[in-house]
Amino acid sequence: ASDGDAISPFTFRLVQCVLTILMILFISSGLIYNVEHVVNPCFSNFFVTAYFVLVTLTTVGYGDLHPVTPIGRTVVCMTILLGGAL
Repeated sequence: ASDGDAISPFTFRLVQCVLTILMILFISSGLIYNVEHVVNPCFSNFFVTAYFVLVTLTTVGYGDLHPVTPIGRTVVCMTILLGGAL
């Protein structure tokens, strides 16, 4: 068997990191949207929520959006911890 088709460890790790970040982004966005969109008009659609999660994961935190429910705040706290762990 030839190793010509094998991917390098660096490429594997890079793809693994990108997929992990995307999973955190989409799962957190879905959870926050489901909890917040009924009571918080700022989270009007999934893409606005995904923007909020991306800003939160990168620790930029513009402050233009914020959760108002206890469950939403808990999900955001977990997202911040996951973003910091990356």
